[in-house]
Amino acid sequence: MNAKAVIVLNLIVVLFGLNTGCDSDPEFLPGLEGNMVGYLYSFDEYGILLEDHSGFKITAMGHAGTHQILSDANGRFEFIALPTGTYELHFKKEGFGTLKQFGVQHLGGKATILLLEYFVQTKHYFLYEISKTRIQHLLIDKDTLSAAFIFPDETLPREASLYLYFSTEDGFDIQEAQFTWSKTLFEEEGVYTGYPLFTDSPFKSGERIYYRAGYFTRPWEWLQHDMHLYDFYGPDSYLDYESNQIIFPNLGEISEQYSFVLEK
Repeated sequence: MNAKAVIVLNLIVVLFGLNTGCDSDPEFLPGLEGNMVGYLYSFDEYGILLEDHSGFKITAMGHAGTHQILSDANGRFEFIALPTGTYELHFKKEGFGTLKQFGVQHLGGKATILLLEYFVQTKHYFLYEISKTRIQHLLIDKDTLSAAFIFPDETLPREASLYLYFSTEDGFDIQEAQFTWSKTLFEEEGVYTGYPLFTDSPFKSGERIYYRAGYFTRPWEWLQHDMHLYDFYGPDSYLDYESNQIIFPNLGEISEQYSFVLEK
């Protein structure tokens, strides 16, 4: 085989490889359509499952345009004849935190069933009422974090979840926090306590640290699977690709600022 024939053969192989790769990408199959099916669960601000999951508007945005559908009482939603493509999904309902999901691939010609994964927390979308709980007091004292809350009714949940913001700057904006983490506190005689961890923080022992927090929902259950019990926390946040930030959709009002001196 001469050199000219080898070049032609290599060119054919390259073109074939490019064509095969394009066929496997949903964006290169615009003529195909198919249904996209999913389920959502809605919870009140204490993480208690609601009976009716209807009325959530699900919006699918992609190269083929914007498509909208409403969930039924069981939380089921289905886009009919949705064009092939990669979509960004938004889940909205008044009084609930907005959930966004990015990079959802849909290949037409057959139904796409969303989020049927092995782990139970990824089988469905979780939507929560926006928290009306207010933080009355928040204290970090050495190895203890304690808090008191004003709840919107007489409910006293067995646990409370906080997302905390830390900085060495007095009067800091939470968007410029130097360190953040989420923490679940457990109730005992009306006071919620937990244990702060600063092992991975940028702060040094002896520094005065300022902090603020917001209350959010994190449903919790014991689940049994394969003869084992698991401590299950439902998904409570998502990564927003546009801002590259972790978003807690139902985060309540941010507390006033507190401070403490770090002791490591």
